[in-house]
Amino acid sequence: MSMPSRERCALLAEECLADDVARLFVLHRLYSKALPADFPAREVSEFLGALHLDALEELFDTLVMRQTSVRSCVSAWDDIPDETFDGVDRNEVRARVSKLGAFYEFASIEGGSNNTLFKLLSDPVLRSHAAITRKIVEFWASKYKEKPKSRFFEFARDSLAQADFPPDEVDGVSGFNAFQQVKKQVSQIKSEIALGNDEKVRRLVSDLASFQKRSRRDLLSKSLCDLASFAKSVGDLERSIELEKMAVQEVPNDAWAHIQLGNSLVAKGEFPAAMEEFRLGEMYGDERSALIGRAEIFKQIGQKANSLEAIERCVNLFPTDIVARNFRASVYAHFGDLQDALLEYNSIIEESLPNAFAFSGRAGVHHDLGNFERGLIDQDLAVSLSVDDPVPIIQKADMLRERGMFSAALSCVDQGKLLDHRWRLGFGAAKSRILRDMRDWVRSRQVLEELKQDFPKDFSLWLASADLERRSGYFKKALGLYLSIEENFIQARAARVGIASTLVAVGELESALNYLNDWQPSTRADWVASHLKGMIYIKRGDLEAAASIFRSGLDGCPWVQQRPYFASGLASVKLRERSYSSALEVLNSVNPNVAPLFSPSFELLRAHALQGPSFTEALQAHAVEDDVVGRLLLDELTRTPISITEEHILDVEWSYLLTLA
Repeated sequence: MSMPSRERCALLAEECLADDVARLFVLHRLYSKALPADFPAREVSEFLGALHLDALEELFDTLVMRQTSVRSCVSAWDDIPDETFDGVDRNEVRARVSKLGAFYEFASIEGGSNNTLFKLLSDPVLRSHAAITRKIVEFWASKYKEKPKSRFFEFARDSLAQADFPPDEVDGVSGFNAFQQVKKQVSQIKSEIALGNDEKVRRLVSDLASFQKRSRRDLLSKSLCDLASFAKSVGDLERSIELEKMAVQEVPNDAWAHIQLGNSLVAKGEFPAAMEEFRLGEMYGDERSALIGRAEIFKQIGQKANSLEAIERCVNLFPTDIVARNFRASVYAHFGDLQDALLEYNSIIEESLPNAFAFSGRAGVHHDLGNFERGLIDQDLAVSLSVDDPVPIIQKADMLRERGMFSAALSCVDQGKLLDHRWRLGFGAAKSRILRDMRDWVRSRQVLEELKQDFPKDFSLWLASADLERRSGYFKKALGLYLSIEENFIQARAARVGIASTLVAVGELESALNYLNDWQPSTRADWVASHLKGMIYIKRGDLEAAASIFRSGLDGCPWVQQRPYFASGLASVKLRERSYSSALEVLNSVNPNVAPLFSPSFELLRAHALQGPSFTEALQAHAVEDDVVGRLLLDELTRTPISITEEHILDVEWSYLLTLA
């Protein structure tokens, strides 16, 4: 390399070291390998000195001075027997240990060696090989253990889940008693978070922080992240973010705190800020979680290629990590690559220990493909593998609800009463959905209102209320709720299709189109939006454009349960064209049983197609079967003083179909 090039590189390196995160990244790499014996240290030092690059010169001189410690640390690692790694690539483990900064901290003793031991034992990636990690600590890292603090090391190793107390005394309080005090404070704060006592929560958190700052800031971060997780579980996302921001402020190099904050920001829809937290989380050692976080962002904004690229990199770096592989399968499923998702879940289940996430994921794919019985079998396996976890039970309840098996679905929800009260939000919302699809609007609304009183900050409950009003036909009330959501919640992007559907129902067709995407559908939500556009074209009288959209969905939508929606739309077009036989042919081309909740609308359209122009007289004579749809249709028609015409019937059918989207 020429001298000018060397100087430019040195200047760039000096600028890079001004960033604390980048500096730490460089140190972790430099201290993980000894310099060659013939390295021209004096020449490099003189070169840097001549350029007056103080930060780079100091870093280099310190590195050279500590080479004996670096060589000793690296040599000790190389001496670990191969069998210790039990078939896992030792280079992969070494790279992870280096990324966590273990070589740097052991060689420099700047990080505090017991802290480093705790970091190794609690790292989410290394913990997937817990037995190997413990052996590494015994063979290699234990020589750096701080003898006066051995009790903390043993506690961290054997009881990581409870390692939330300082190793020494705090204000004359022993370590164990300090732990008990912190545990009591955390429990009290959780109670106040659940009650929504904002001021009291802030005061108690301040007291907790003051106590833990005097001992271990890194453990304060863990306490704050624990509280943040609880806040999220009871629907208080803003509180969760507030606590996580406090955690990263107190302990800026806590990788998990950055990752957890990033995940919360994703849930809120603040994707650029989340990306930055994932960058910091990766920089401080948790590359795996950072890559999954990025993949989730790309998935949510519809960038399939970028999402798959991020998760493929994660799987390549951590090929034995089940979480990463499950997430890759979920990306396939999200974008409608259902067969690829099924193959991935099959592979995970065949190659690893029983895994609830894989069984639940595969259950969802089977359900989407129309293999409902197989899906329920897998979902039952997921439930049996998940102790005290509400998610698989709620997923099963939703699967049963979509099959129209309402009693069984309600029985699933009742299981939630046996679990922690924190899960009342999830089970309550699931019960509201079941009652909604039973068309029990009053009880569904009552459940939601009770939940909103207890969890006033949960976005999903407000969205569910708006959806309920739309589906029950109270369009103006629904629109008011949707617009309030749009004004008060950044996550309102999730409500866009609901807003558009409601605008269509109240006649604001052009405004509705502004909420819908123009790109080729790739996700389930995209296909729902596409169907809605077809309904708008019907209302505008552009039957050809509407038919084109419905045919595309009928032929190309990967989700079997959604095809009856497109069939009904196309049949509605044919009825408006007075092509009754063609409408009947479309309805007969799909099995309405794949979407039982939609079956009544099929029967309505089928009756119209079979009777043709005489359907008007049949309705007036009350000759239509007395099912739910028949009663609703008759009720709607009898509200109007005008005489019943086929055009009026078509409009009522259109409005009814709109509420089912």
